[in-house]
Amino acid sequence: MKKILGLGYLAFFVKQKKLEKFSSLVDTVKSFYSAFFA
Repeated sequence: MKKILGLGYLAFFVKQKKLEKFSSLVDTVKSFYSAFFA
């Protein structure tokens, strides 16, 4: 059980690091869609 939680945390950490790099791109896309579908 601890091994599964550890792998989940590791995957979450890696995903967060990748999201940090693309955060500006995601914010741009979100603002574009919110403005387009408003």
